[in-house]
Amino acid sequence: MDLKILYLVHRLIAIGSKYRSLLSFLVVLAGVIALDVLFHWLFSLSTFTLQQRLFQQPFLGNPEISFAPEVWLSLIALTLGTLVIAISIAAQTLPKIAELYMRDWVSLAYIWFLIIGGSHALLIKYFQDTENLHSSSIILNFYIFLPVSIIIAFPYIFYVLKRIQPATVIGKIVDVHIGNIYKLRRYLVGRLLDNDTYREECQRRLLESLNQLANLLEYLTFKEPKTQAIQNISLLIQTYITTKPEINPNFFRVGQTV
Repeated sequence: MDLKILYLVHRLIAIGSKYRSLLSFLVVLAGVIALDVLFHWLFSLSTFTLQQRLFQQPFLGNPEISFAPEVWLSLIALTLGTLVIAISIAAQTLPKIAELYMRDWVSLAYIWFLIIGGSHALLIKYFQDTENLHSSSIILNFYIFLPVSIIIAFPYIFYVLKRIQPATVIGKIVDVHIGNIYKLRRYLVGRLLDNDTYREECQRRLLESLNQLANLLEYLTFKEPKTQAIQNISLLIQTYITTKPEINPNFFRVGQTV
């Protein structure tokens, strides 16, 4: 494959990674719209529709929709409030932890799902007295989206609290760094290393990971996390030394980044 085409593919992937918040929003929005359309189609399959079958049930006969936006808003406030407080406290001892969360697909997908689900409920309430409102949308939002979001809320909060622990943050940085080192052994990446811009990007990523671990040593106050950081810096150096013979020699050319 031509080097220019390889670099173009890399740039497209890099742009998607850089704007992953926007990308996750678009993916979740597309998923919600697709489910809404699918439910509307399922509810209109036959003369005796699925909608009629469901609305024969006592708890679905006359669904009350006025409360839903408030419930969604409370859920969003609970989740975002916990996230902001946890990250603010952790940022005092763990530098750049906010950047790690901004790149976490689970957090981005769940937060956007809450926001889009709440917006979906507001639209349902706005159109509740019009013919444009589909009963399938009510069932989807109030009896599927909302319960699922409530069930996931507390596991997600525990997920956040676990992710801000120093050991977890250090492990995340190390995993990313080792992944970047092993990536240099790949054939296509080896070819891309002939490109000056790509080579400097790889060098910058590796230096950033090392700098993050070095900064942690200054901020951490407990002996155990400091020991873990030092051990992992040693592990990164060992991994780099053992992998070095398999890396394109052009990678070791010093660029402007270094």
